[in-house]
Amino acid sequence: MPYLPINRLSKFAWLALLLATPLLFWGGPDWTSSALYRAVWDLGHPAFFGLLMLVVRPWRWLAGWRLWLATTVVIGLLGATIEFIQSFTGRESSVEDALMNLVGAWFGLALAGVSRPETRWQDWLMAAVATALLIPPLYNLVYVARTHMHLAQQAPVLFEIANPDAYRFWRGNVEPVLSGSGQPTALMMNLKPARYSGATLDDLPWDWAGWDMLEIVLENPGERTLNVTLRINDVAHDRRNKGYFDRYNRVFAIKPGMNRLSIALKSIADAPRERQMDMRDIRRLVLFISNLKEPEQLILHRLELAKKPSA
Repeated sequence: MPYLPINRLSKFAWLALLLATPLLFWGGPDWTSSALYRAVWDLGHPAFFGLLMLVVRPWRWLAGWRLWLATTVVIGLLGATIEFIQSFTGRESSVEDALMNLVGAWFGLALAGVSRPETRWQDWLMAAVATALLIPPLYNLVYVARTHMHLAQQAPVLFEIANPDAYRFWRGNVEPVLSGSGQPTALMMNLKPARYSGATLDDLPWDWAGWDMLEIVLENPGERTLNVTLRINDVAHDRRNKGYFDRYNRVFAIKPGMNRLSIALKSIADAPRERQMDMRDIRRLVLFISNLKEPEQLILHRLELAKKPSA
């Protein structure tokens, strides 16, 4: 019987679409959301419109290029309308989301095409194209999921100096300091004259509960002491938008040569004026200098959590 597998899937698709439709306009990641949450959410677009094809089943009325053209036009217009409406609900419109809507619809059509007993070579070709278009977001999801799993298991090390891939987690003018064999041995921060000049570590182990100290080793290769600000905040800070007094900020005098900083995590937890920082959901760590007048450098040799020394 033609389309038998698709007909069975459509019963599930109805329920899935009913539950997912409100998510087109409410919920979803914001600017504070993790890369993993964003990657999962992005796959919701092709999944929704692929299921929509299984429910509507436009191949009942059209075939061949007319089916693909009509579906592309209708889903394109529908996707554009959804993105326009989303702009009034606090969500950002996205051309990429509209494209993924089309990819999902094309995949649904391709799935229907190859399920028929009289499958044509054109059906297999379109199925291959639709599947290829889904590979990048699927790869991104797997890659981000592996990265987050690794970060969760990485503590007490917050930044893996010897891991070349870890340097991409930093924002700012940074580069690895390489040994004679080409292995990273430290992170160099190249600081330029600016109101704020430094580097930000966004992706790091987020659960600091159960640890007592933050250990940092900074080298100042220059000839004068630098007043370096350490900023740490949790996800709640980003969402509260309460500014300076809702996070940890402390200035350290970094003298020429090696500087070892040992900071009690309790002081970080107590830093927000109106609450306790959520030490199970730390979001970012920043090292910067304010109102720098001339270029300077800082070299990070260690960034780890630690327990208090035993008595």
